[in-house]
Amino acid sequence: MTGYTISSSSLIAVSRRTAAALFDVSPSTFDRWVNEGSMPQPIVIGGVARWLVSKLKAAFMEHPERPGRSVPPLSRDEDDGDNPFDDTIG
Repeated sequence: MTGYTISSSSLIAVSRRTAAALFDVSPSTFDRWVNEGSMPQPIVIGGVARWLVSKLKAAFMEHPERPGRSVPPLSRDEDDGDNPFDDTIG
C-alpha cells in the first residue's frame, strides 16, 4: 500500500484491534461483545478476519444501551485492565 493515504472515514473493514479502538475498548472487551452477540462476527477471507465498519456502526446504534440511555457505571471488577488510551488527554 505504499504511496496511498487512506482516511479512517473511508475504511470498509477493520482488524480486531482497530474495531476495538473504534469503540475505545480493549480487544478482549470487543471479543466479549462479539461472543455475546452485541457485535457482528467477522468476515474471514484467506484466514484473515475483518469486521465491516458499516455493520459495527449499525450494531452499536441498534444496541439497547445506545447513547442517551442511562447505563450504570462499571465496577472495578468489570474493568478489563490496561487500556492504551487511559493516559491520553484529548
